[in-house]
Amino acid sequence: MADLDATWIRSWQAHPNPTGRIVCFGPAGASANFFRGWSTRVPADLEVLGLAYPGRERRFEEAPIEDMAALADAVAQVLAPHMDVPTVLFGHSMGASVAFEVTRRLEKRGRGPLGLALSGRQSPRRQRDLPSGVAGFNDEQIIEHLHELGGTPPEMLADPDFRDLVLPAFRTDFTLVGTYLPNLKPVLDTPVTVLFGDGDREVFEGDADRWREITRRFTGLSVFPGGHFYLIEKEAEVVAHVVRFLSAQRIRALPWPPA
Repeated sequence: MADLDATWIRSWQAHPNPTGRIVCFGPAGASANFFRGWSTRVPADLEVLGLAYPGRERRFEEAPIEDMAALADAVAQVLAPHMDVPTVLFGHSMGASVAFEVTRRLEKRGRGPLGLALSGRQSPRRQRDLPSGVAGFNDEQIIEHLHELGGTPPEMLADPDFRDLVLPAFRTDFTLVGTYLPNLKPVLDTPVTVLFGDGDREVFEGDADRWREITRRFTGLSVFPGGHFYLIEKEAEVVAHVVRFLSAQRIRALPWPPA
């Protein structure tokens, strides 16, 4: 197997021969380190990887990507050689849309992931029916929106130095999300599971269930206590859920890789 691209992929524990892999796509403004804790919560034979978007962390000096198609194309090219290990893509919020688009591209290349876990994201149909207006937000509107979503301590958002550090990434990602309109077809062959918080103002159960429209293999919804960033407080439970999802799909797909 080819070495993972260290520019795009963050790994926190060395796994020369993992039996399975979870690739994590972060929300708007986040770095790969959003998922650092996941690597300590999975069985020893599994590998957790985080997507490192350009324009932040160690890629701070690189030009950010504000177009969903361009971002998904780049990530799919990086991940395509590594689908020989049973792999689940997990995306939260914006990351769910990126993971969804990457899955489409991997399927088109002939080998999609073993499963797709989507968290805290409105269905593609709702995104089309009610397009987001965040692409036009100024800095104050971005900060206000972050207060509403939670997940970032208010005292940090009030710190001018912290705001100067994080706002460029949020501007980029809000443009990406706000200009993205997903297509409902082609429908995925990849199994899809959906997670969300019961107090999330962005996602509600009736809409989350509509993710079933974009896959032939919808495996259901899972609701966790909390708001949009429920997965921070419930990290252990969410990781356990994704590990079970990976295990179930691995059993279903035996032998792997397919001939």
